[in-house]
Amino acid sequence: MTMTEEEKIENLRKLVDRTAEDIQSGDLTEEKARELIAKTREEAEDLIPDDMEKYDMIYGARFERLIDQFIKAKQE
Repeated sequence: MTMTEEEKIENLRKLVDRTAEDIQSGDLTEEKARELIAKTREEAEDLIPDDMEKYDMIYGARFERLIDQFIKAKQE
């Protein structure tokens, strides 16, 4: 069964939100956070293979900001 665009977007939103929450918990090392981000990107590519440039622009920056705010800042 093929997912509708709405279902793909909803699944992507849940995937990204879950990753963001895990980073915000502050319980991950930077290495583990980056591994999680890479895994999230792979899963996103399954959902939206033709939109990965957009994904990287939007979520790449968001995840970097979260790492800076919740992981690197905690280490200082």
